[in-house]
Amino acid sequence: MFLCTRAVSLLLFIFPISLSAQSPGKTSTGNPVIDWGRVATEAAEANGLINLPIVESRIYAMTFLAVHDALDAIDRRNHSYSFRLRGRPNASIEAAVASAAHHVLVDQFSRLPAVVGLSFEEAFFDDAYARALTAIPDGSEKNAGISIGQAAAATILALRAGDGWESQTYPDFNYVEGTKPGEYRFTEGNPFAFGPNWGEM
Repeated sequence: MFLCTRAVSLLLFIFPISLSAQSPGKTSTGNPVIDWGRVATEAAEANGLINLPIVESRIYAMTFLAVHDALDAIDRRNHSYSFRLRGRPNASIEAAVASAAHHVLVDQFSRLPAVVGLSFEEAFFDDAYARALTAIPDGSEKNAGISIGQAAAATILALRAGDGWESQTYPDFNYVEGTKPGEYRFTEGNPFAFGPNWGEM
């Protein structure tokens, strides 16, 4: 939750957006970045992902990097992280944010059941996405925003594919604790290591 809030706050500092359209959350803040931060956090609370903070923070980071790059493609103010596109100032910001966030979240949450045994929450994301798009007038601006968001999401997903998070064990009860200085030793009463190879991703 804290990392998600920090990521959203940074995006708002870089891209200060003030919108009145209805956004993804049940209660709109008037800002699509904040609203999708809320969607991500509520989904993590619903399926228990908040209890796996390193996995949760990775998904948040990917989501808001995609949102950042989608916004940067519309209004270039900074260096893009991975997706680089110029010359789309007429694209819908709301559609770009919703599309980028939705596509990353759906992809990443869909992997949780097999890796850590948590529910997908697909309907949660699809419902938020449908509400976001319904609030945006149809037309070329909306279509361009959707396209940009999807492309930004695809870029960050491709960049992180195979990074090793899915081969981790959460928790790893077979991990052998160290005995030398600097080697990990179990916390008393908790004979396991949590994602012990996370630093090698």
